Amino acid sequence: AAAAAGLLPFKGTLEGRHISRTPLAPPFVVDRFEAEGRATLLGQFELVIEATVNFGARPVTGTGTYTFTAANGDRLVADQTGFSALVEPGIVLITEHAVIDPGRSTGRFAGGTGTFTVGRFADAATGVGGLTLGTFEGTISIPGSPPLLTD
Repeated sequence: AAAAAGLLPFKGTLEGRHISRTPLAPPFVVDRFEAEGRATLLGQFELVIEATVNFGARPVTGTGTYTFTAANGDRLVADQTGFSALVEPGIVLITEHAVIDPGRSTGRFAGGTGTFTVGRFADAATGVGGLTLGTFEGTISIPGSPPLLTD
């Protein structure tokens, strides 16, 4: 088996709510979601998703930050870009690609690198207060972690 340069699988589930929408110069807004979930390497976590959304783009696009906080206070921070698509009336699928920021992550995640992709549904009909739920998957490398063995 060959070692894959210290990469570890990172995957989990999240569920939360759309907490706020702050208008900027049209067609931009800043959306904030707060969620919780469970993930490999994190265990139970709390999550804040903040994104500047461009409703003038087709598809609608956004850029922002994922901030995971583990039960012990360690943080995993990632910058994300994404887009959304209406999948049925009032429900959008948001797809985001995130790159971990080694300088803003703390505790056991300080200096960590990697990427993950999120697919989550959001209640667009309700807007603020609406549910969001989804899954994410990728790989991360944490300083001092053993490498993932692959065939």
